[in-house]
Amino acid sequence: MSKRIRDVIHEYIEVPDTIINNIVDSPTFQRLRFVIQNGMAFEVYPNMRHTRFEHSLGTYNVMKKAISILAEKVEDKDIKDLIINNSEGLQALALLHDIGHYPFSHTFEMGIKIASVDMKELQGLSKYHEKVGLFVVRSLFPKYADDFDKIYNSKDNLYSELLNNNIDVDRMDYLLRDSYYSGTPYGNFSLERMLSIMTLVKDTGKIKSAFLEKGISDLEHFLLARYYMYDQIYHHRVVEGFNAIMATAISQLIISTSSQQNSSVSKIIFFQESEFNLDIFLNLTDYWLLSTIKSSNINECLKEAIFNRRKYIFNEIPLRYAEERGMDKIDVTRLLESKLYNVIKQ
Repeated sequence: MSKRIRDVIHEYIEVPDTIINNIVDSPTFQRLRFVIQNGMAFEVYPNMRHTRFEHSLGTYNVMKKAISILAEKVEDKDIKDLIINNSEGLQALALLHDIGHYPFSHTFEMGIKIASVDMKELQGLSKYHEKVGLFVVRSLFPKYADDFDKIYNSKDNLYSELLNNNIDVDRMDYLLRDSYYSGTPYGNFSLERMLSIMTLVKDTGKIKSAFLEKGISDLEHFLLARYYMYDQIYHHRVVEGFNAIMATAISQLIISTSSQQNSSVSKIIFFQESEFNLDIFLNLTDYWLLSTIKSSNINECLKEAIFNRRKYIFNEIPLRYAEERGMDKIDVTRLLESKLYNVIKQ
């Protein structure tokens, strides 16, 4: 038995009841309904309020199609057997690949990085959602933990090639989905065509994605679609500005509560795997973050920017920092630029 889920990109996504019961209906996966996909992009593109929940379902659907096509097309018998034997795990991990995202997705990670300028214990942390995701999968979906680790912490294997590559099922869904919700055509490409020209081969004993020569134009089209989405949507200067504002607010929240061991913020940032607390994690939603920011003592200009769309970041905020830190405005502007601009452009 299975459920058919309506979707704006794939029309219908058919999911077996076993996956619905074990993964989709779990509180951990349902939490993704309240984690926005593209941070503060809705400040420029108002419809971009879609979440990690529907993107994860979409990635699952693309993975299911890819497995079906690759199982028929791949010529190497060992790879073909690997695809067939790991079909269930690949589909489950397509659903779970974003399970560790914090509120406002990558913007929260940017906030951790900004906070690390002042907090040495946070330095070196990158792609925090991957680390947290592995904790979550090990705790709640242990049968998939070893393969989840392969997605992000190793290369040239079946899992990383299909889920963490320059051209993978994750990107195929989010380009189409983000393009649709932004109301722009930049990310459009033919999904069926891309899957039809894709294959997997062995190169010096490692599994690699490859594409048929007849599909070079389609491959170029996909790469250009990705380029234009980053150029026009994800890296739009106002989108980046508001992401920087939210990230700065998050960093202030982290710094201001770091000494409070029992605060919800410190618990979610400074945790070890042995201390993972599911109840705290389930509360980590966009709504939790917004309400926490609103009731906090962080810079009022940041609150004005987040809740009332005031554009402050490089004029009024430095004045407030100057007052708080006893610094000249020009010195604070340089400090903010070093924290924000460099983080955004990396």
